[in-house]
Amino acid sequence: MATRRTGKKKNTRDADLLANEFIKRLQSLERTRVKAEALYVEGHFGKRDVAHVYEAIFLSLMTRFESLLEELFFALLMGRMTSTNPKMRSKISARSEVVIRKILLSGDDYLTWLPYRRTEDRAGYYFASGIPFSSLDDGERSFLRESLFIRNAVAHKSKFALKQFHKKVNGVSRLPPRERTPAGFLRSEFRNAPAQCRYENLAAKLGGIANKLCR
Repeated sequence: MATRRTGKKKNTRDADLLANEFIKRLQSLERTRVKAEALYVEGHFGKRDVAHVYEAIFLSLMTRFESLLEELFFALLMGRMTSTNPKMRSKISARSEVVIRKILLSGDDYLTWLPYRRTEDRAGYYFASGIPFSSLDDGERSFLRESLFIRNAVAHKSKFALKQFHKKVNGVSRLPPRERTPAGFLRSEFRNAPAQCRYENLAAKLGGIANKLCR
């Protein structure tokens, strides 16, 4: 939990509240995953049912993370939220979010925040040194790239998306054939002590990144 800052503007909130909301979403998705596994053990769910659940909760997870990036960007830019990072400073004084959004959209229907380099490039124009969005290390950036390949394979199910998933996501090629699908990969064992599947590991890492960006 980030330390509260003093002297902040009236009606502003600390950015770590966004991370807290994201973690709550992770916990809700985890409860759904656990229920699906329990139904499978009890014989009420088949493997295909469980696979659909894993794909659905992973898509929800990635969508919520992308929403967090957008919410954080505009909350910091418009001064609705504060960061504990002393180097965080917007380059512009923005009064109208509607106007800023129109400028950023440049005729598009919506903003995209993944691949993550799009977020970093955008932040570089509007925040000093791109902070806090530039604070991720190479390992975290690589993780987000792999997560996007998984998401694309789930969402599109095209031959190209699946080829990229097999080629770009670390560890897929070493798994048994039944675990080389996106759902099989997400459900496969990441470690056994303590027991954790790959979806759980991915969700935990996304939670860590959310906390880092929002502190």
